[in-house]
Amino acid sequence: MAGEKIKTNIQCQNIAPIENLTRLISSNSLKIGVFANNGSGKTFISRLFRLTENTNELQLENEISPTDKLITIGKSNSNFSFSIIDKKGITQEDFKIELKKGVIPNLPKTKYTYHTFNQDYVEENISALSYEKDSEIEGFILGKINIDLKEDEEKLSKIEKEGSELNEQIKIETEKYVEEKVSNIQNIKRLGDYKILEFQNIFNGIQKEKYDISKTFDELIEDYNKIKSVPENLDDIKQIEKLKLDFKLLNEIKENCLKEYSLSELATEFKNKIKDKQLFVETGITLLDSEKKDCPFCEQSLEKDALNLIDKYTTYLNDIEANTIKLFKEYESSLEKHIITLTNIEIQNTKRINEFNKYKTKYIPSSEEIE
Repeated sequence: MAGEKIKTNIQCQNIAPIENLTRLISSNSLKIGVFANNGSGKTFISRLFRLTENTNELQLENEISPTDKLITIGKSNSNFSFSIIDKKGITQEDFKIELKKGVIPNLPKTKYTYHTFNQDYVEENISALSYEKDSEIEGFILGKINIDLKEDEEKLSKIEKEGSELNEQIKIETEKYVEEKVSNIQNIKRLGDYKILEFQNIFNGIQKEKYDISKTFDELIEDYNKIKSVPENLDDIKQIEKLKLDFKLLNEIKENCLKEYSLSELATEFKNKIKDKQLFVETGITLLDSEKKDCPFCEQSLEKDALNLIDKYTTYLNDIEANTIKLFKEYESSLEKHIITLTNIEIQNTKRINEFNKYKTKYIPSSEEIE
């Protein structure tokens, strides 16, 4: 179709120096040139294409994947996708590669075969043959027939030497720092985690995700000294006892408080007199011998007026109002006991909180933020 072009789409996320790249390239052919400054990520993109032609099975080494070096420093995963749509709008290529630190990726099968000639190819194919230009090299060589690699070989040797010297210098400085700042801490070498401070472990840790550090080295030493100063006979903080309340009774009180009760038909003045001495009256009625008609307290014979009064007492005590008043007095007594119990628990818990605050300030710096 006239005017139609080939559409090439490439997307990179967290591919070494390339944090986020999305490009749609429209062209008349698949011959595309890419120009960019050194260190901008061209080699990393070529390595992703080279993964698709990798015939050797990738393997983890010390929990590190060969593809970890393709992921942006400080990130744990990355994505790469590539697609080609021809002039007729038909997708001729479409694949995606997902990388995760410490994980061997699943490599896609591509429709096209990609031949990548980069530094990795040189090291694996030409370097293995001592850079002999006339050697039998498997694969594809692009460019001049005669390639002089002597200058590159010397440059590589110089870089390797400088890298080895720098590595040794870093090792000496690291071990010196650990020896002066950490190793002299009492009993520190007895900790299993002390091995983390070995140089090789520190070096390997560069590839791992960074930890957020909220305290300086001196502050951490101060915390360590606090922990070290914990007395051997430090009293335990007593466990908070489970709250024991009669919720059945409390619900009963609540329900009865919402009810309506009928008042006694006896005279108000008479009821008020009995309320002040209800317990005394109840005790007397209980002790009264109905046959003898004698007072249970003075043992004198009760006359007609006295018997009428006793009948009124009995009527009142059997009345709903009297029973209700008696019931709510019992409720009042129970609630006062509950209040005393809760007050004592509050006092004990406050004491335990104060002990915990004292301990965490003096001995447990990691718990300082706990309320």
